[in-house]
Amino acid sequence: MPNLENFQHDQDFYDAHRLWKTGLHRVRRECVKHKDAKYEGKADLEEMLCLLEGDTRTLYEICERTGGGFREAVCVWGIWINEGLMREQLP
Repeated sequence: MPNLENFQHDQDFYDAHRLWKTGLHRVRRECVKHKDAKYEGKADLEEMLCLLEGDTRTLYEICERTGGGFREAVCVWGIWINEGLMREQLP
């Protein structure tokens, strides 16, 4: 996963992040191809993919299930769902 601190320009980061997300789509396609396969950790992998793809419902479910609070949700939101989130946008 690209880190904004490793780039001199924001646009370079967003380009790298877009490429990284493309890799996630490839993983998702492979999971769909093998949807009938049974293996340990399949549900966890599916949940992680949903989270990395930016599924807000999955984020809410994980936070509720694990007792995560506002800070944890905002951190995950800013890293995986809205990578351009700025401090000024927070309440």
